[in-house]
Amino acid sequence: MRRETGALADRIAGLARSSIRALDEIVWAVNPRHDSLQSLADYLVKLAGEQIDRNLVSGRFAVQTGVTPVLLC
Repeated sequence: MRRETGALADRIAGLARSSIRALDEIVWAVNPRHDSLQSLADYLVKLAGEQIDRNLVSGRFAVQTGVTPVLLC
């Protein structure tokens, strides 16, 4: 019984994290301040870094800075 409760709690926690992540993506996407290629690139770098940290992968990645401004709308 205790093991089942722990597994259910882990599943609920995972669903909650996924829901929060999805909501964060929606809020980011509808914010007009993020209507640029640079903003998208920054966001993708942030997400990649979070995935690397979450999966306990060590390493570095290089990202080109100074993307040419492009309006995404």
